[in-house]
Amino acid sequence: MKKIVIILLMMLATAGAYGQGHHGHRDSHRGSRHRTENVHRGGHHRGNHGNRHSNHHGRGYNVPEELECLYEWQELWNGCHVRLLGDRVQIVNRRGDTVVSGDRVFLTSNGRYEVKNGGVWSVRDADGGFTTLSGMDIFYWSEGFYGIKVGSFWRLYDEDGDFVGNIWGEHLTLYQNNLIRAERNGRYYYYDYEGNERR
Repeated sequence: MKKIVIILLMMLATAGAYGQGHHGHRDSHRGSRHRTENVHRGGHHRGNHGNRHSNHHGRGYNVPEELECLYEWQELWNGCHVRLLGDRVQIVNRRGDTVVSGDRVFLTSNGRYEVKNGGVWSVRDADGGFTTLSGMDIFYWSEGFYGIKVGSFWRLYDEDGDFVGNIWGEHLTLYQNNLIRAERNGRYYYYDYEGNERR
């Protein structure tokens, strides 16, 4: 019995080390995708732990975490799974149909996909259909906003793809009191969720 317990403990320790190693691998990808000083919440760097975006959800209920699709037959919370074909990531539904395919794929907390093909990121709906949201980089805030990077600037869009007010800058920060800060040329501008400037 003692040997069985020791073997089980060794297996658990090995599994924990394996998980940490892959967690770090995923984090390094996230770090290269999102420079944390550009996309953070409440004045604190969001960093690269857990999921690529903050675990705080401002809508008052639990929503699924964002997942990077990395592993062969990785089960996703929406019922789909991942298939890897060479350097391509495919998301396959229960019927075996490919929903999206890309160099990298994230399933975001609103059930959509962020897909990288070449140097362009785009947002696809839950069925894999194209939206109007695309750019050099993308982040999603569970409050219902997308940051799209074009050139040196981030612009804020709602989930319908509409530009939110005049919210753009080198850095965007979401605060928990329903304010968004945009930094432009070393100056800070504050907006509410409707895009109205607050002073």
